[in-house]
Order: sequence, then structure tokens, then C-alpha cells
Amino acid sequence: MKKLILFWLISVASVFFFGCAGPKVMVNGIEYDALSEEEEMALCNLARLYLSGNVPNVISQQEAGLIRRLDPICMIKYNGDRSGRAVIRWELHKRNIEVVFDGKLLDPTAKCWAQTEERSPEVIDFTKKGTLEKQLQQYAPQKKPRMKRSRRSRR
Repeated sequence: MKKLILFWLISVASVFFFGCAGPKVMVNGIEYDALSEEEEMALCNLARLYLSGNVPNVISQQEAGLIRRLDPICMIKYNGDRSGRAVIRWELHKRNIEVVFDGKLLDPTAKCWAQTEERSPEVIDFTKKGTLEKQLQQYAPQKKPRMKRSRRSRR
């Protein structure tokens, strides 16, 4: 009877401790430990801190204010337990700003850098009828009116 109660307590304790493992992710048929939502938020806050430390070099003061207020887009591609490449992206009006973490995420040994991309100023909407025709007319060379000449002036 004692062995049965001891076995039951050990099984309940193991379910309790091993059942609380963090989130998992499958990559190419291999299961890896993933970051929890709180850890992803901490990674986003690290990206904000990295950008605020590089204000005159990477971003302007106005962009830093927008980054503090806006929520980023977080994309993580895992290649091991809690490691891989994480891209934290803010889409602003004039350009996109990204902070990339590579290596063991949330570890001081992870590589980190910022990259920016200018957004295209004009987007062509092909769904509206006549949009392409109007744009082609704007860039087409203008025809100069021809002056009529008399037969005498040609000879």
C-alpha cells in the first residue's frame, strides 16, 4: 500500500513539474523549446532599448517617439532550443525599422543589429480602371504641333 501511494505521489509530482514546460515549436520534424509570450515581449523591449541607445545614428528623435508608442511585429525563426533569428519590425510612415537578434535569444551572447528600409513613396493600384493609362500619359513624350509648310518653302 505504501508503494502504491508513493508511486501515485511521484507520478503527480512529475506531471506537475514536467507538464509546466514552456512552449514548443516544430522545425523540420524536430521539437525545440520556444520563447513564451512574456519572453517575446522582453525581446521587443530589448529592441526598443537598442534603438533608443542609437538615436542619432540609426533613427531620429521623432521615430524614437513613434517606436515607444507603437507595438512591433515580431517574427522568430527557430533553429534550436530558444535560439534562432528574431526580427522585430516597426512599419513607420517613411521607412521600416528592424532590429535583428541572431543566436541564443535573450542571451547576452546573441548578435544584434538594426536595419532600415525606405518605403516606396508611390504605389500603383492596378485594380482601378485607367490607372495605368493615366500614368503612361504623364510620362509619354508630348507631341509637338507641326506647322504647315507651303510647297514653295520646301524646295
